[in-house]
Amino acid sequence: MRRFLWAAAAVMSAACSDTAAPQSDKIDPVGTYSLQSINDKALPFILIEISQSYSLYQTWGTLTLNANKTFIERDSVREVIVQSPSAQVRDTMVTITGTWLAEDDSVITLTQSNGGFLFGAARKMTMTLTYLASDNSAYTYLYLKK
Repeated sequence: MRRFLWAAAAVMSAACSDTAAPQSDKIDPVGTYSLQSINDKALPFILIEISQSYSLYQTWGTLTLNANKTFIERDSVREVIVQSPSAQVRDTMVTITGTWLAEDDSVITLTQSNGGFLFGAARKMTMTLTYLASDNSAYTYLYLKK
């Protein structure tokens, strides 16, 4: 919980640093973004790794924020199951939907239809979102606006 509060405070602090921005500099987060990195590491990113027998990677992702305050996230994950003498590789497309809210022109929150929650900051061409997993580990996603 402490990590969540610290991360939320950091995002809010960064987001509030431009409070005197002129009206023409307002950020419009509506659009499509492509995933660039997770936790500052390039894709593919290892989400889960169990010994040398199982790995789950996120290979790419897109996030679209719609004007009606809904979003759709599409992610490609690769599952690798190693069973001697060979490995089985399975690619899967994951789609997540939900609603989004912008506060103070740059603070973004996303509520997934499955109950998940992300928070972050939007800039003119980038968006950073943080997800706190059930084991209290945080994942920070960096997106670039297309």
